[in-house]
Amino acid sequence: MVNSTSESGTYRLPLIVPTLLLAVIWSALIILFDLQHRKTMREQTMDQIRTQAKMAFENVVVFRRWNARHGGVYVPIDSYGIPNPYLKGLVKRDLVTTEGDSLTMINPAYMTRQFFDLLKQDTQFRGHITSLRPIRPENAPDPWESKSLTSFENGVKETSTFSYQDSATYFRFMRPLFTEKPCLKCHAKQGYREGDIRGGISISIPVDEYLSGMNRDIQNRTLTDVIFWAIGIAGLIFGYVRIRRADLQREHLLKELEDANTLKLMLIDVMTHDLRKPLQVISGFAELAKGEDPDNMYLKKIDENTKQLSSTLEDVSVLAQVSLGESIPKKTVDLAIIIRQVVDEYQDLLEAEQMELNLDLPDSCPVSAHPIVREVVRNYLNNALKYASLGKRIDILLEETDKDVIFFVKDYGPLQIPPSNYSLLFARQYRREIHYKGRGLGLFIVGRIARSLGGNVWCKPNHPQGNIFAFSLPREENRTPAQSSGSTG
Repeated sequence: MVNSTSESGTYRLPLIVPTLLLAVIWSALIILFDLQHRKTMREQTMDQIRTQAKMAFENVVVFRRWNARHGGVYVPIDSYGIPNPYLKGLVKRDLVTTEGDSLTMINPAYMTRQFFDLLKQDTQFRGHITSLRPIRPENAPDPWESKSLTSFENGVKETSTFSYQDSATYFRFMRPLFTEKPCLKCHAKQGYREGDIRGGISISIPVDEYLSGMNRDIQNRTLTDVIFWAIGIAGLIFGYVRIRRADLQREHLLKELEDANTLKLMLIDVMTHDLRKPLQVISGFAELAKGEDPDNMYLKKIDENTKQLSSTLEDVSVLAQVSLGESIPKKTVDLAIIIRQVVDEYQDLLEAEQMELNLDLPDSCPVSAHPIVREVVRNYLNNALKYASLGKRIDILLEETDKDVIFFVKDYGPLQIPPSNYSLLFARQYRREIHYKGRGLGLFIVGRIARSLGGNVWCKPNHPQGNIFAFSLPREENRTPAQSSGSTG
């Protein structure tokens, strides 16, 4: 399981949790898309079935209206054209032509029944004309039709349902029949008036083929969705394994780095501890010798350099802490004095390079920091000497704002850092030019020092040429900005 805390100590969610969450979201999306497709297919199939049923009903109504407007149609009396007993006495049912042929009337209802009989014989379609007050007993409604006819009386426009009959699934569709003026010829005696509902026609359409096609489409789509789901889950598993493996490698490297850093600190502690004792001996003998010969220049140099070496050993320990990102203790130090001390260290190099150094510093500038800030000054001066010696000039100045004290080093070298590289300057192992040797740790440590002391570092272009490196520290409270002494080196 992935550690719940990162190297910075902040909580980090185990990798399996977002992986499972993504798997759940992916599965939910696939299910949602599949359900939506099923719904769409059912709606489309129902629209097709209902459309066909409506067309069948409307065709029957049109045929009936054609018959009714002609007042009925006469056909020869034979085995198929049998006189309708329910028309006897209502209309002139039978006729004899001048040639002696016997004819009988086929009214709309009789024609509809014969049409439905032929439909049943030749196809799987079914139809039935019915009424709550049928003249012909065979036109009596079944329970579903009776319920539909009653609903028509209450304003329902149409009804439908699925049923299973004759070993097939049918869609039953029914609409009311309204009394039209031509219909009163036969139905006025039943008390019907124009516009009354006198019955209805139910249409039954076989739908097994529609439903089979719909189910095949749904199954094919579901299979496709399952394949996509499996691909997505496989991708998540593959990604989890890759990231988990990389995470384990990173943890292993961090552990090795931590062990290495611990060893480095131990070696530094041993080195500084072992060097302090001989330094103390050298310093003691130098002090004794100076007492006997106080004007001896060599003894003064020995004393100064042993003190500087002792200070350097202290800085080494602090730099080790800074490089590991650890906090360092702060105390009040005079930044102006520290800058002057470092500049004194570089006088010989400055003269050798024939560099002009201009200082613009106040007499005193106390800040809450640590003497390690001298490494910032040294690093900025080193870079100016290394990269900008052709400019033959370096400016060092301090500025105080309401919140900060800012230390600037300006060089006038011909190489100006592109603004796109500013964010990389204080990263580990960055060097301005590849032909310069070194590990690229100087500015990285400067950045670490700034963060450890609550300050900041940055770079900007100098004009007309060169670069400006800056280092800021929080200004001590209850301190007003000091006046510059304008000293020049």
